[in-house]
Amino acid sequence: MSLSPRAGLAVVAAILLLGAAPITVVVAQSLTHQSSAGVTYETTSGVEVTLGDQRDVAAVPFADDQTFADKNVTISGSDAAVEIDDATYEQTPLTVRAVDVQSSGSLTVARTDLGREVTVVEGDANLLQVRDFAVGNGSQDIGYDSDTGVTIRLTGLPSVGVAA
Repeated sequence: MSLSPRAGLAVVAAILLLGAAPITVVVAQSLTHQSSAGVTYETTSGVEVTLGDQRDVAAVPFADDQTFADKNVTISGSDAAVEIDDATYEQTPLTVRAVDVQSSGSLTVARTDLGREVTVVEGDANLLQVRDFAVGNGSQDIGYDSDTGVTIRLTGLPSVGVAA
């Protein structure tokens, strides 16, 4: 059976497309874009994440309707705002700035490489730092600066039989 030149090209094109599909998926998953300081990303649920520094951000930095996810940082919730910078991504303690959570919302910030997560239930914080959660070691676990007060919830605390 012989193929016409046009049919032969169609077969070659189909083989190339099928072979290139896995490569396209890998490239799409690693795409980023350069974002300037001051750029705000907003989830459908009303979480506003403002960048404090210029950086490469995932091409689509949203895990779902309520979660901003980029590299090792995830920020989720509703009706809230936060500013993140290089310290949020790379330094210890986990640090965020300009936190503002409305009474109807919440804001959870997590960093996978540190295994730390904090949820702001209500209030504001000019600066919020989450350290190592080591109860009883004589060092501060949380640091914050707030104008009107902030209510937070920590997860991943060791079970020591103490309530605070």
